Formats: sequence, C-alpha cells, structure tokens
Amino acid sequence: MDQLKLPSYNLDHRRELFVDDYLCEERKNLDLRVHTPVHRFDTIGRIYGHYQTVMHDGEKFCCYARTHIDGLHNREDCHSGEAYLYAESIDGLRWKRPRLNLFPAQDENDFELQHSIITHDTFGKWAHNFSPFYDNNPACPEHERYKATAGILSGVGDLYDPQGGISLFTSPDGIHWSRLGDKPVIVFEDRFGLFAFDSQNYAFYSQDLQKYVMYFRVRRTKDCTDEQKSFAWSVSDDFINWEPPQMVNTNRPGEHIYVTQFNEYSRAPHYLIGMPTRWYEFRNEATDIGLMFARAGEAPTRPAIGGWIRPGMDAVRWENRMNYMARGLFNLTPEELTFYPALNEGRYTIRTDGFMSLHSDLEMGEWLSIPLRYRSGMPEFNLSTGLTGTLQVEFRDAQNRVLPGFSFEDNGEIYGDAIDMRPAWKKPLPLQPGEYFRMCFRLSDGDLYSFKFTD
Repeated sequence: MDQLKLPSYNLDHRRELFVDDYLCEERKNLDLRVHTPVHRFDTIGRIYGHYQTVMHDGEKFCCYARTHIDGLHNREDCHSGEAYLYAESIDGLRWKRPRLNLFPAQDENDFELQHSIITHDTFGKWAHNFSPFYDNNPACPEHERYKATAGILSGVGDLYDPQGGISLFTSPDGIHWSRLGDKPVIVFEDRFGLFAFDSQNYAFYSQDLQKYVMYFRVRRTKDCTDEQKSFAWSVSDDFINWEPPQMVNTNRPGEHIYVTQFNEYSRAPHYLIGMPTRWYEFRNEATDIGLMFARAGEAPTRPAIGGWIRPGMDAVRWENRMNYMARGLFNLTPEELTFYPALNEGRYTIRTDGFMSLHSDLEMGEWLSIPLRYRSGMPEFNLSTGLTGTLQVEFRDAQNRVLPGFSFEDNGEIYGDAIDMRPAWKKPLPLQPGEYFRMCFRLSDGDLYSFKFTD
C-alpha cells in the first residue's frame, strides 16, 4: 500500500489537542471529555462591560470594555453615551485604570471620560463595538502595532447607515486611535441578514496561516434562511483587503450565537478556541457560554454543544444577556489558563490544554491515529492519571505494523500528572524525516490532554 495515499497528517512539531477525532482512526472505550473551568475571585480593579477585550502587548495586559458616558442604560444601539474604558495590569490579577484625560470632563468625578480611549463624540457609531488586538505580525509597522475593528448596522430601520459595515483602526500605543481609511472593508450583503455587524466583530493575526482573520456578526447560518444570530469569517494578507466572507452552520435549533470570542491558542497556534455566548429567547433572553474549536483556515466545530459555563446560582446571571466572555486567553502560570468574564467579577481558570481530554475510567481503552508524518524527536504528553492509571504508547508504521522495539511492552507504562511529561525513552525512533508512522495509546484511569513531538 502506498502510504502517501492514506488519509494522513503532517505532524511537524505542533502540539495536538484532544478536542475531536481529527487525528483518530479508531477509538475504543475512551471518551472525549469536556472539562469545566473554575471561577476564581482573585482579581482586583478590572473593568466590566459588554464587548470586552483583554490582550497582552508583550509587557502588560490591556483591558477594553464598553461603558456609558452619560449613564444611559437603554437598549438602543449606537447611542451618544457609548464609549470604551481602558485598564492595564502587569500580572493579569491586579488592575489599574490610568487617568487618560483624552476628553474634556464635565466634572472632576466624571470617571468614564477620564478613563476612556474613545467616545461617541469622537468615533460616532463605531464606539458601539470597538474591538482592539495587538498585532504579532513581524512585518507590522510599529506605529500600527495596535489594531481594532468596529461594525455599524446597515439596512435596519432608524439605525440604517449607508456607510455601514466593518471599519479598521490603528494605534501606536493602544490608547490613541485613528481610523484606517474612510470606508468599511466589509460591507452589508443580503445573505448576512438584518442586524449584521451588531456585536463584537474582531480580528487577529494568525501565526499558523500568516494571515489576518476576522469574525463578525450575521443573522443567518450557512444553510438556514431563518433569522438566527450567527457569525461569518474572512481572511486577509494585509488587514485591508479581505476575501469574500464564509458563512458557517454551528447553531442548534432555536439557538443564537451572540459572540464567538475565538482566540489563537499560544501553545498550539493552529487551534482556535471559541467561547461563544449562547442566547435563547425562550429562556427569558438569558445567555450562557459554549465551547467551540477551529483549526486555522477551517470551519469551526462544536464537539461540546451544550452550555460550558452555566449561569450558576446567582439569579442576576439568569437575566437578559448577563453572560459574556471577554476575548483573551492567557497562561498566567505554566499549569493554568486564565480568561475573564465580561460582566462579572474574577476570572476563569482551567488546566493548560485542558478544555477536553481523551478520558478513561478504570477500564483500559485504546486510541489509534491516522498516519502521521514524522519530522524529528520524541513525544511529550500533558497527562493526568490516578494512582492505578496508566498510559501506554506503541509506535507503528503507516500500514499499522508495530515498529521493532517500540511495542507497548517495550515502552512500559507512563503515569503521574504533568503538563509536559517526557518519558525516559530507551532509544530514538527508527524514523526518517518525512516518513509516515502511527501512534497507538492505551489509557486507563486518566486523562490525556495533548501531545507534541520535541527535540
């Protein structure tokens, strides 16, 4: 059999997460288990607000959240009181709100104006859903290192704007912003449905694709004409010229996806981690947080289709639109990931790589990969087992024949708990760069979160 004609995958030195069966040919007595994050109340001073972004610029964390300058809290979008507050932190836990004084305050206690980066008076309707990011593109000019997107409704009653769509913004420091060009780069299309762009539309630079990626709000799914809140995505080589947007179909019946909050995962940049807000009208318009994944350049998937972060016992969080996540995902420590609720206190944490795992109870299960293209090195594992748990690894060729000296018995058992566990392999794999091989895992009483080949 010609191994190059088999369904295969170029493994390289990338970390692979167990969030789907993308690399799996066969799985027996093992589950793909979703893990629930922990809500911690150990942050001080962070701002709260809709359509929130938290980013890291290499030196500090920056938080942006929409507020209401004049105290208006009506449901009208794009009203004159909308603006964006700014806060920063060195450690992601203790936050300060520097007094920027970019706008003339009405009085000394005008908190929102003192701490805002943009207002409706200076940016008009674009202040409704301003979404910044730090551009990691090596070719990016330093005076445009901070970028942002914002969207205006188009073709909707009193909010109709002939210039509606997605516009771009740049900044040298994340505080002083200017519009890039004078026209939207993505404009309204009938296929988007009414109320397109009315949410957190955001972009980022994909290290894996070496392109910019944008996600924005639409009101239709790819194969459904009903008025369902959903999203579309597009890519760009230069942040200015964008390819025709692609629609998706991730909604369940009756479910609306308000914001997706995809983050490029720093330990595995070819994975995007989404934390969408799910809105159900029949539940008094309450919201919760889902979990979604995408490989860079591919359509998103939802192996976990229910609620991932539930409203909980606080009655307020069961009210209309009270659960959103800020966009941003960070390792404050090597063992733990942090992300932030937009409207609530504290932060959420989960084990590094720990969104999902290949899981086994006491009964031994087995997982077999499709052919993987080898580059070099040996694997390390993000693994947690119980006292009786074990991970056993076997290496096979593309035709599923065990490589001599690398059977389950030869390699022995692996157990314990570590983010980057490197077994004491007796000898290197008898594989050449570019050669195809398979991995087979046996797992009991444990969770395998990820693996990666490293030198």
